Amino acid sequence: EHVDEYKLYTIRWLMLFLFVLNAVGSLMQWIEYSIIADLLVKYYGVSYEAANWTSMIYLLIYIPVVFLANYVLSVYGLRVGVIFGSVGTCLGAWIKLASASSDRFWVLLLGQSVAAVSQVFVLPTPPLLAATWFGANEVSMACGIGLAGCQVGVALGFVLPTIIVKPQHDLMDIGADLFCMALAVAIFCTINSVLTLCFFTDQPPSPPSTARSTNLVTEKTSTKQSFVKLFTSRSYVVLLLVYGVDIGVFFVLSTMLNQVVLKYYPDGSDDAGRIGCLITIAGTIISVVYGIILDRFKWYRLVFYLGYF
Repeated sequence: EHVDEYKLYTIRWLMLFLFVLNAVGSLMQWIEYSIIADLLVKYYGVSYEAANWTSMIYLLIYIPVVFLANYVLSVYGLRVGVIFGSVGTCLGAWIKLASASSDRFWVLLLGQSVAAVSQVFVLPTPPLLAATWFGANEVSMACGIGLAGCQVGVALGFVLPTIIVKPQHDLMDIGADLFCMALAVAIFCTINSVLTLCFFTDQPPSPPSTARSTNLVTEKTSTKQSFVKLFTSRSYVVLLLVYGVDIGVFFVLSTMLNQVVLKYYPDGSDDAGRIGCLITIAGTIISVVYGIILDRFKWYRLVFYLGYF
């Protein structure tokens, strides 16, 4: 009936591109230090457990902060949430620039903590961005591309540190490599923040689909009502449990990959990064493929079974 009011704007691809850039900058920082845990132990004189916390701090912070992030995104909109995530990620990267001295491991953890808080505003964004800017037949694809951006960030976080920071006998050389890596990440995140502040828009002038239009005019459900509805849904609870186990295994493998590989291959530091990168690239390709399949054929149950079995 009101078909003409649902319009797709070309600028939606710019919004998606800006999100992908921010996702890369954020997710890259999650794993960039634990993949070279042996060098952190050598340079900072800390334990492997302490080195693992450069990654695990993200998982710990996510639990309480995700409620704040969802509130900000739902009340203040996409632009505020994405800018918060982008600027915070940039700030965390610059803090870590000061951690290149061997007595400043605490500064490294501080920078990781700031970046971890900011990442919570990045991760929930793809579905909301897709629903806000893309048409009904593009939502799964757009969401898949957004998630692929996250995976690209993880892949770079695996491989770049092993290229930039080399195992060396001189601690000064390791410190110089760590500084170069931190500087490169900080510059990249700064560019992302500037582009996001200048060009990222909250929503299009008119809704892209009937579903989005309906969502704009209906009363929003409270957080409590949403949780009650979700946790009384058998399908949701099953999905939550299966996805939780799946993502938990991936996080553990990613965090411990350096130590697992070096236990059996003492000179395999570079190989650990490549293995992690290959795992993530495979996931990136599948994310996009699944998105296209879901948009075209709506095979949600089949894709779920293929993904987990």
